[in-house]
Parts: sequence; structure tokens; C-alpha cells
Amino acid sequence: MSKKREDTTIYQVVVNSESRYSIWPQDRELPPGWVQAGKSGLHWECVDFIGDVWIDQPAASPSDQDAAGHAGQPASAGKGS
Repeated sequence: MSKKREDTTIYQVVVNSESRYSIWPQDRELPPGWVQAGKSGLHWECVDFIGDVWIDQPAASPSDQDAAGHAGQPASAGKGS
């Protein structure tokens, strides 16, 4: 049996201009269009942080809205009504 190694990489939470979050290895240069969101740590810590700060919004760009199939609808449309 092979033993799975624990990921000890330190990541940083990053965000783009459309308020989309991701994680990125802290020792690598950020890709264009992404900035630090103020949190770094282990993978699970960064994912938990994103879960706490993420706001479910409709897609910011028209092409994303069309792809999602809900262009022009508010984020709460169809939830609990």
C-alpha cells in the first residue's frame, strides 16, 4: 500500500475583478488579473476561508450569464419561492 503524503504547501486566497475566489501556491507569482485576498495557509484553511466570504452572485460577465442559463435573473430567483 502506498501512503498518501499530506499536502504541506502554503497557499494564498486570491480574487479577480469578477469577485471569483481561488487558491494559489504562495511561492508562485500570481497570474494576471488576480490579487491577494488576505488569507494564506494550508489548502483546507484557504478553502474554508473562501466558504466563509463567498457571496453567491450572478455571473458578472454577459457570456458567463448566458452559459449559466439565467441571464437577467436575480441570484435568489427560484430559491424557496
